[in-house]
Amino acid sequence: MNGAMWSLSVEFQFYAAFAGVLFTLALIRFSPAHYRVALPAIAAVLFVLVLADRLGQLVGSDPVPLAFIDYLWRFRFDFMLLGVGLALLLVVEIHDGPIFAPLLLVMPMAWVSVSEDQLGPGLKPVLDGFTTPFMALCFLALVYLARTNNAFAGQGTLLYRIMLWIGDRSYSIYLLHFPVMALAWMGIARFAPSIFNGAISYGVTQVVLVIPMTFLAANFSFEKVEGPFRRYGERWLTANARGR
Repeated sequence: MNGAMWSLSVEFQFYAAFAGVLFTLALIRFSPAHYRVALPAIAAVLFVLVLADRLGQLVGSDPVPLAFIDYLWRFRFDFMLLGVGLALLLVVEIHDGPIFAPLLLVMPMAWVSVSEDQLGPGLKPVLDGFTTPFMALCFLALVYLARTNNAFAGQGTLLYRIMLWIGDRSYSIYLLHFPVMALAWMGIARFAPSIFNGAISYGVTQVVLVIPMTFLAANFSFEKVEGPFRRYGERWLTANARGR
Protein backbone atom coordinates (compact mmCIF):
# COMPACT_ATOMS: atom_id res chain seq x y z
CA MET A 1 0.00 0.00 0.00
CA ASN A 2 1.39 3.38 -1.02
CA GLY A 3 2.46 5.17 2.16
CA ALA A 4 1.76 8.66 0.83
CA MET A 5 -1.69 7.81 -0.47
CA TRP A 6 -2.79 5.06 1.93
CA SER A 7 -6.18 6.63 2.60
CA LEU A 8 -6.98 6.84 -1.11
CA SER A 9 -5.93 3.20 -1.49
CA VAL A 10 -8.26 2.25 1.38
CA GLU A 11 -11.12 4.15 -0.23
CA PHE A 12 -10.67 2.40 -3.58
CA GLN A 13 -10.51 -0.97 -1.83
CA PHE A 14 -13.77 -0.16 -0.07
CA TYR A 15 -15.47 0.85 -3.33
CA ALA A 16 -14.31 -2.39 -4.97
CA ALA A 17 -15.56 -4.49 -2.04
CA PHE A 18 -18.88 -2.62 -1.95
CA ALA A 19 -19.35 -3.19 -5.68
CA GLY A 20 -18.57 -6.87 -5.12
CA VAL A 21 -21.26 -7.10 -2.43
CA LEU A 22 -23.81 -5.40 -4.72
CA PHE A 23 -22.90 -7.76 -7.57
CA THR A 24 -23.28 -10.79 -5.29
CA LEU A 25 -26.68 -9.61 -4.07
CA ALA A 26 -27.74 -9.01 -7.68
CA LEU A 27 -26.75 -12.57 -8.60
CA ILE A 28 -29.03 -13.97 -5.92
CA ARG A 29 -31.79 -11.63 -7.15
CA PHE A 30 -32.31 -9.47 -4.09
CA SER A 31 -35.22 -7.06 -4.39
CA PRO A 32 -34.70 -3.31 -3.71
CA ALA A 33 -36.42 -3.74 -0.34
CA HIS A 34 -34.01 -6.52 0.60
CA TYR A 35 -31.03 -4.34 -0.36
CA ARG A 36 -32.05 -1.81 2.29
CA VAL A 37 -31.89 -4.59 4.87
CA ALA A 38 -28.89 -6.55 3.61
CA LEU A 39 -26.45 -3.67 3.13
CA PRO A 40 -26.78 -2.10 6.60
CA ALA A 41 -26.89 -5.60 8.14
CA ILE A 42 -23.57 -6.57 6.54
CA ALA A 43 -22.03 -3.21 7.49
CA ALA A 44 -23.36 -3.51 11.06
CA VAL A 45 -21.98 -7.02 11.58
CA LEU A 46 -18.54 -6.02 10.29
CA PHE A 47 -18.57 -2.83 12.38
CA VAL A 48 -19.45 -4.74 15.56
CA LEU A 49 -16.62 -7.22 14.92
CA VAL A 50 -14.16 -4.39 14.28
CA LEU A 51 -15.38 -2.48 17.35
CA ALA A 52 -15.01 -5.58 19.54
CA ASP A 53 -11.46 -6.05 18.29
CA ARG A 54 -10.70 -2.36 18.89
CA LEU A 55 -12.04 -2.46 22.45
CA GLY A 56 -9.92 -5.53 23.06
CA GLN A 57 -6.84 -3.35 22.48
CA LEU A 58 -7.64 -1.54 25.73
CA VAL A 59 -7.02 -4.70 27.76
CA GLY A 60 -4.40 -6.25 25.52
CA SER A 61 -6.64 -8.99 24.12
CA ASP A 62 -7.71 -10.03 20.64
CA PRO A 63 -11.40 -11.03 20.89
CA VAL A 64 -11.76 -11.48 17.13
CA PRO A 65 -8.56 -13.26 16.01
CA LEU A 66 -9.10 -12.80 12.30
CA ALA A 67 -6.48 -11.12 10.10
CA PHE A 68 -9.28 -9.66 7.96
CA ILE A 69 -10.80 -7.84 10.95
CA ASP A 70 -7.37 -6.61 12.07
CA TYR A 71 -6.83 -5.21 8.59
CA LEU A 72 -10.18 -3.39 8.70
CA TRP A 73 -9.53 -1.54 11.95
CA ARG A 74 -5.85 -0.82 11.28
CA PHE A 75 -6.81 1.07 8.12
CA ARG A 76 -10.04 2.54 9.54
CA PHE A 77 -12.53 0.80 7.31
CA ASP A 78 -14.94 1.04 10.25
CA PHE A 79 -15.40 4.75 9.43
CA MET A 80 -16.67 3.74 5.98
CA LEU A 81 -18.89 1.02 7.40
CA LEU A 82 -20.59 3.70 9.49
CA GLY A 83 -21.00 5.73 6.32
CA VAL A 84 -23.01 2.89 4.74
CA GLY A 85 -25.42 3.01 7.65
CA LEU A 86 -25.60 6.81 7.53
CA ALA A 87 -26.47 6.79 3.83
CA LEU A 88 -29.48 4.58 4.54
CA LEU A 89 -30.78 6.41 7.61
CA LEU A 90 -33.91 8.50 7.34
CA VAL A 91 -33.17 12.23 7.41
CA VAL A 92 -34.63 13.90 10.50
CA GLU A 93 -34.15 17.63 10.96
CA ILE A 94 -32.52 18.49 14.30
CA HIS A 95 -32.72 22.21 15.00
CA ASP A 96 -30.29 22.14 17.94
CA GLY A 97 -27.41 21.03 15.70
CA PRO A 98 -25.32 24.21 16.19
CA ILE A 99 -25.26 23.43 19.92
CA PHE A 100 -23.97 19.88 19.48
CA ALA A 101 -21.70 20.29 16.45
CA PRO A 102 -18.86 22.17 18.21
CA LEU A 103 -18.81 19.49 20.92
CA LEU A 104 -18.68 16.76 18.28
CA LEU A 105 -15.57 18.44 16.87
CA VAL A 106 -13.82 19.31 20.13
CA MET A 107 -14.35 16.05 22.04
CA PRO A 108 -12.46 13.79 19.58
CA MET A 109 -9.59 16.28 19.38
CA ALA A 110 -9.39 16.38 23.17
CA TRP A 111 -9.12 12.59 23.33
CA VAL A 112 -6.51 12.54 20.56
CA SER A 113 -4.41 15.01 22.55
CA VAL A 114 -4.24 12.63 25.53
CA SER A 115 -3.85 9.43 23.49
CA GLU A 116 -0.68 7.87 22.17
CA ASP A 117 1.21 9.47 19.29
CA GLN A 118 -0.13 8.12 16.00
CA LEU A 119 3.37 8.08 14.48
CA GLY A 120 5.11 6.77 17.60
CA PRO A 121 6.39 3.21 17.96
CA GLY A 122 4.68 0.40 19.84
CA LEU A 123 1.08 -0.43 20.66
CA LYS A 124 -1.51 2.33 21.02
CA PRO A 125 -4.35 0.81 23.07
CA VAL A 126 -6.11 4.08 23.96
CA LEU A 127 -5.81 5.58 20.48
CA ASP A 128 -6.87 2.42 18.62
CA GLY A 129 -9.17 0.98 21.26
CA PHE A 130 -11.21 4.01 22.31
CA THR A 131 -10.26 7.33 20.70
CA THR A 132 -10.60 6.23 17.08
CA PRO A 133 -14.06 4.59 17.37
CA PHE A 134 -15.22 7.51 19.53
CA MET A 135 -14.03 9.89 16.81
CA ALA A 136 -15.87 7.85 14.17
CA LEU A 137 -19.15 8.06 16.08
CA CYS A 138 -18.74 11.81 16.67
CA PHE A 139 -18.07 12.40 12.98
CA LEU A 140 -21.05 10.21 12.08
CA ALA A 141 -23.31 12.42 14.20
CA LEU A 142 -21.72 15.57 12.75
CA VAL A 143 -22.29 14.48 9.15
CA TYR A 144 -25.86 13.49 10.02
CA LEU A 145 -26.50 17.02 11.29
CA ALA A 146 -24.86 18.50 8.20
CA ARG A 147 -27.22 16.60 5.90
CA THR A 148 -29.98 19.06 6.80
CA ASN A 149 -27.70 22.12 7.07
CA ASN A 150 -28.15 22.14 10.84
CA ALA A 151 -24.58 21.52 11.91
CA PHE A 152 -23.33 25.10 12.21
CA ALA A 153 -24.76 28.57 12.64
CA GLY A 154 -24.04 31.60 10.48
CA GLN A 155 -25.30 30.17 7.21
CA GLY A 156 -25.73 33.59 5.66
CA THR A 157 -22.16 34.71 6.34
CA LEU A 158 -19.30 34.95 3.85
CA LEU A 159 -17.19 32.51 5.90
CA TYR A 160 -19.95 29.89 5.79
CA ARG A 161 -20.29 30.26 2.01
CA ILE A 162 -16.52 29.93 1.56
CA MET A 163 -16.42 26.79 3.70
CA LEU A 164 -19.41 25.39 1.80
CA TRP A 165 -17.64 26.06 -1.51
CA ILE A 166 -14.57 24.21 -0.27
CA GLY A 167 -16.70 21.42 1.17
CA ASP A 168 -18.51 20.86 -2.14
CA ARG A 169 -15.14 20.44 -3.83
CA SER A 170 -13.44 18.60 -0.98
CA TYR A 171 -13.44 15.23 -2.72
CA SER A 172 -11.84 16.72 -5.85
CA ILE A 173 -9.34 18.55 -3.65
CA TYR A 174 -8.58 15.27 -1.89
CA LEU A 175 -8.01 13.44 -5.17
CA LEU A 176 -6.00 16.14 -6.91
CA HIS A 177 -3.85 17.80 -4.25
CA PHE A 178 -1.11 15.16 -4.36
CA PRO A 179 -0.68 15.20 -8.18
CA VAL A 180 -0.62 19.00 -8.04
CA MET A 181 2.06 18.88 -5.34
CA ALA A 182 4.08 16.47 -7.50
CA LEU A 183 3.81 18.85 -10.46
CA ALA A 184 4.98 21.72 -8.24
CA TRP A 185 7.96 19.66 -7.06
CA MET A 186 8.93 18.78 -10.64
CA GLY A 187 8.54 22.39 -11.74
CA ILE A 188 10.72 23.67 -8.91
CA ALA A 189 13.34 20.98 -9.59
CA ARG A 190 13.35 21.85 -13.29
CA PHE A 191 13.29 25.63 -13.25
CA ALA A 192 14.43 26.78 -9.77
CA PRO A 193 16.18 23.93 -7.91
CA SER A 194 17.87 26.35 -5.51
CA ILE A 195 14.49 26.85 -3.79
CA PHE A 196 14.88 23.38 -2.27
CA ASN A 197 17.91 24.63 -0.31
CA GLY A 198 15.81 26.67 2.12
CA ALA A 199 12.95 25.26 4.14
CA ILE A 200 11.14 28.61 4.29
CA SER A 201 11.59 29.47 0.60
CA TYR A 202 10.53 25.96 -0.41
CA GLY A 203 7.50 25.98 1.91
CA VAL A 204 6.30 29.42 0.82
CA THR A 205 6.79 28.61 -2.88
CA GLN A 206 4.91 25.34 -2.52
CA VAL A 207 1.97 27.05 -0.76
CA VAL A 208 1.82 29.83 -3.36
CA LEU A 209 1.80 27.30 -6.20
CA VAL A 210 -0.12 24.35 -4.79
CA ILE A 211 -3.14 25.99 -3.12
CA PRO A 212 -4.42 28.02 -6.12
CA MET A 213 -3.53 25.23 -8.59
CA THR A 214 -5.39 22.68 -6.47
CA PHE A 215 -8.47 24.89 -6.12
CA LEU A 216 -8.54 25.58 -9.88
CA ALA A 217 -8.16 21.89 -10.75
CA ALA A 218 -10.72 20.85 -8.13
CA ASN A 219 -13.24 23.43 -9.32
CA PHE A 220 -12.86 22.22 -12.91
CA SER A 221 -13.26 18.60 -11.81
CA PHE A 222 -16.30 19.45 -9.68
CA GLU A 223 -18.11 21.41 -12.40
CA LYS A 224 -17.16 19.35 -15.47
CA VAL A 225 -16.79 15.80 -14.11
CA GLU A 226 -18.16 15.24 -10.61
CA GLY A 227 -21.26 17.43 -10.95
CA PRO A 228 -22.50 15.99 -14.28
CA PHE A 229 -21.94 12.41 -13.12
CA ARG A 230 -23.78 13.12 -9.87
CA ARG A 231 -26.74 14.59 -11.75
CA TYR A 232 -26.75 11.63 -14.12
CA GLY A 233 -26.80 9.25 -11.15
CA GLU A 234 -29.70 11.12 -9.57
CA ARG A 235 -31.68 11.00 -12.83
CA TRP A 236 -30.94 7.29 -13.22
CA LEU A 237 -32.07 6.51 -9.68
CA THR A 238 -35.23 8.58 -10.09
CA ALA A 239 -36.08 6.89 -13.40
CA ASN A 240 -35.55 3.42 -11.94
CA ALA A 241 -37.60 4.24 -8.86
CA ARG A 242 -40.50 5.36 -11.07
CA GLY A 243 -40.13 2.23 -13.18
CA ARG A 244 -40.75 0.08 -10.12
